[in-house]
Amino acid sequence: MIRFLLLCATVFLFSSPSQAATAKIATAKIAPAKATTGTVASIEEGDRLTLLHKKRKIKILLYGIDAPELRQPHGKEAREFLASFVKGETVDVRAVGKIQKSRITGLVALGEDNINELLILNGQAWVDRATCTEAVCATWIKMEEAAKATGKGLWNDPQAIPPWEFRKTGKKKRAAATTPPAHP
Repeated sequence: MIRFLLLCATVFLFSSPSQAATAKIATAKIAPAKATTGTVASIEEGDRLTLLHKKRKIKILLYGIDAPELRQPHGKEAREFLASFVKGETVDVRAVGKIQKSRITGLVALGEDNINELLILNGQAWVDRATCTEAVCATWIKMEEAAKATGKGLWNDPQAIPPWEFRKTGKKKRAAATTPPAHP
């Protein structure tokens, strides 16, 4: 069902079926690393989850996207959206970049469905232009622009703040709160 919805959304987003087919091919071009398969134990945020793999918990950061922080508008909605698709499900994670001992940054697939793309298509995350360097990222940016044009998810809010800007603002506020006042 998810695959059907993604295909419909992709066809809708692009002007011709051949462009939609290209989007799916672009996803497949990310250099495949060994997939890690496991059950999604928990969802921390809209772009982070915990996978249970061989009785071991592994933190997963979804590659190339940045969802709103939990303490910012749309953060809880993004987490709930991700949970509605993958919590308790068996997923495959294909690492993109360096694999750390207890954390993988990668593409999350439920069957043949790319969950990273699903979040972008439904306006639950931004494409993180600072980290998204694979060929598929250009397609994801087009998907993001289409979601924005149709007002999906967080794009329904004209004042939505990207999480990287929100985090900078939060750090400045915390630093100001902990800095003692100057004495005259």
